Amino acid sequence: MPSRAILNGESFYAWDLTEQDRERGFICPQCGEIFIIVLPSLNIIKHFRHKSKATHDWKPESQAHLTMKKSLMELADSYEYPCEVEVKISHDGAYRIADVLIKEKIVVECQCSKISIKEYEERTRFYQDNDYQIIWLLGRRETSGLDHRIVQDYFDVFYYEEDSICNQVGDRIFLQDLIMLTSGSVLRDKREAQKRIEQENRERLENEYFTRMRNRRSRLTHTQSTTPIKRGTSEKEKTWRKNWGANGLFIYPIIPPIIMSSKNESNH
Repeated sequence: MPSRAILNGESFYAWDLTEQDRERGFICPQCGEIFIIVLPSLNIIKHFRHKSKATHDWKPESQAHLTMKKSLMELADSYEYPCEVEVKISHDGAYRIADVLIKEKIVVECQCSKISIKEYEERTRFYQDNDYQIIWLLGRRETSGLDHRIVQDYFDVFYYEEDSICNQVGDRIFLQDLIMLTSGSVLRDKREAQKRIEQENRERLENEYFTRMRNRRSRLTHTQSTTPIKRGTSEKEKTWRKNWGANGLFIYPIIPPIIMSSKNESNH
């Protein structure tokens, strides 16, 4: 549901609507079509609606989602950061409507409901590929399904709680710190640090694996050397026991080459 309209060339927000605004000429900022206003009725929140069928769709919006956008805009204003809600960002024939745009290059996606990983990836990639910084702000913990995936992608997870922004452990984050923590340079540093940790973990696992293999081979060699060979054992069995070990596990995986005799060579 649209929360922003254009009135006399400037943005006008649905939360400021009153009955006296019904006859005013509101315009959709996305397509330029005429808006009419929808004032509260039962559980419906204030919003705009196209007077005729629109060429683009708007999904229903919860009060929590609207509150997040409004609070972020007020917070940005308190920092004197230029800010706008529901901004259409286009590129190569495709477009997205950003929930909040701060300082013309910082997109904040307010997520209060479930979202698929595919949609998250597509939206993130769209903004990043077009040189926008993106911040994912979740309305309630574990309601979006994104928490763990964002951590894997080296993003921090932020939540909107009681008119404030918090990190994973509940510490309050100021807007300027939030912007810094999600900036390109910080994310690059996080990725490099994470790659180093992953490489160290791989090397540690490899070392542990080879240590286990050496210990295992040592134990097998000890078993083979201390297991007595019974009298009457054939030379073939002795050779088998030497190469494979008393318990049938292969110790010396070496296949000797076949040496052809002069007789065989003369036949060819």
